[in-house]
Amino acid sequence: MAARSFCDDFSKDAAFTVEPIASLGKAASASDMIVTCTTACMPYLGANHVRPGTFVAGIGADSPEKNELQPQLLACASVVVDGLEQCLQIGDLQHAIAAGAMTARDVHATLAEVVTGNKPGRRNDDEITVFDSTGMAVLDVAAAVRIHELARAHGAGLSCRFSE
Repeated sequence: MAARSFCDDFSKDAAFTVEPIASLGKAASASDMIVTCTTACMPYLGANHVRPGTFVAGIGADSPEKNELQPQLLACASVVVDGLEQCLQIGDLQHAIAAGAMTARDVHATLAEVVTGNKPGRRNDDEITVFDSTGMAVLDVAAAVRIHELARAHGAGLSCRFSE
């Protein structure tokens, strides 16, 4: 009942219809992109839920006890992290390593390496990509700066002074 109410309310403001789905597997297997953002302490999204070519952004694991992605999902994917050291301490990556599903050397790249072109992003259409994001504020600031630059270049947005 709560899911139906949420979807109805969200659909009123969205440019598309939002529908509840009763099964994680059904929703995930029909998705090209999955974003997890929960307070889960037990991993719930596994390799069996994800089809080839899916992009998964795991952004809820931002403390040692939180865990959304099953270790086998990370083990069968190309893993990109926002910060390796931080993900080794508090991301879904730490749980995959603790379970013996992978090692730190199995991580494909950091986000910075992909963005700068030092390492490739997706290498083929069937590659499952997992972005393990633990929330590095410097990346948020960098994104905000770029968005501001683009807005200014296109004459959009407002300028604000935060100090004198």
